Amino acid sequence: MKKLIQTQRKAKAGGVSGYDCHAGYLYYYDGKRIETEHFIHQELIWQVMHFKDGINKKIMGKLIDIMQYALSIYSRILAVRIDIKCYLENQNNEPISDFFRHLIPKLKRKYGNGVYYAWVREQVEESHSPHYHAVILLNGHKVKHPNKIINMIKNDVGLNPYLNFYCPKNCYYLLTRYDANSQQALVYRLSYLAKNISKKNFSNKVTHFHHSKSTQVRVSA
Repeated sequence: MKKLIQTQRKAKAGGVSGYDCHAGYLYYYDGKRIETEHFIHQELIWQVMHFKDGINKKIMGKLIDIMQYALSIYSRILAVRIDIKCYLENQNNEPISDFFRHLIPKLKRKYGNGVYYAWVREQVEESHSPHYHAVILLNGHKVKHPNKIINMIKNDVGLNPYLNFYCPKNCYYLLTRYDANSQQALVYRLSYLAKNISKKNFSNKVTHFHHSKSTQVRVSA
């Protein structure tokens, strides 16, 4: 079980330069300490995963924005990480777009209109088909565990011969509006979606859904 230690502090007022960037969070996995990299977004320091090729700052910023937006609507949210493999050698993202177009209305009917999600496309050089990493955020006052959501996704994917679903280990997070530790834990996990490796020049999407309106923001990896 991981333990999150907070050592972040503000050195003085005055924007980004006013933060002590030598401080940070340390994660412990099975007794092993993992030091993280700093990512500064809107004058806040977040700790993200380290990758040789770095992370896409635009994607990382949008992922933090969607988390903060969801928490501005609900004081508690459930975040669920999922992976989708596509077996088509497609140059567009229609399979994943269709998948979410069918899934989101079902989630809204069950858990309310406040459903938010983001996905990124990746493809390794030796593969002819892409895979997608995604996160779904819902009203944490209505759902606290992802079992029913995962089963719903499995059923939808099972009807599509071109998609395959994988549920990562420890796939969900419960966040509260004023709990910095729970938010940092999710940001650290979501930084995997922002890694530059395997992104090439694909178009990735961060999407907000609230009530009957939707706002879509595209970012280029």
